[in-house]
Amino acid sequence: MAVTAVLAAACGSSSSSPSSTTAPATATASSVQLSTTTIAHLGTVVVGPNGRTLYFLTSDAPTKTTCSGACAALWPPLVEPSGSKVVLAHGLTGSLGSLTRPDGTTQVTFDQHPLYTYSQDTAPGQANGQGVDGTWFVLKASSTTGTTVPSTTQGGGGY
Repeated sequence: MAVTAVLAAACGSSSSSPSSTTAPATATASSVQLSTTTIAHLGTVVVGPNGRTLYFLTSDAPTKTTCSGACAALWPPLVEPSGSKVVLAHGLTGSLGSLTRPDGTTQVTFDQHPLYTYSQDTAPGQANGQGVDGTWFVLKASSTTGTTVPSTTQGGGGY
């Protein structure tokens, strides 16, 4: 499965609960696991620890983030704690990697996208950051290859 951006809803329009989550892989106490869940209006999306929806920023590069400071407070990066390992849940495939952030922490990347959560998602299964400023999108598990960035701009409330 590759990652595909989805354009389905404006910012702040979802508070639905996930309808299913993939079974955990061989995660250990020192690992960060990426898995999937189904969000009603978006389909199957990639989630991080605690079931939180993961996002990517279209202005990021595979080896460099453009979100720091106030941006990172609103869009916390998914960081790999020292000594841990990132793993994929059974059935989720993609290329894991990392980059060093300006603050020295290690940010997780998936299919060359630095990963973030959204501070306005207060519970698993929410995707309130979908389409924010036309640059923030959920990672959607898909059977197609590549990443498609929608051309329609959605909502405000970015950083």
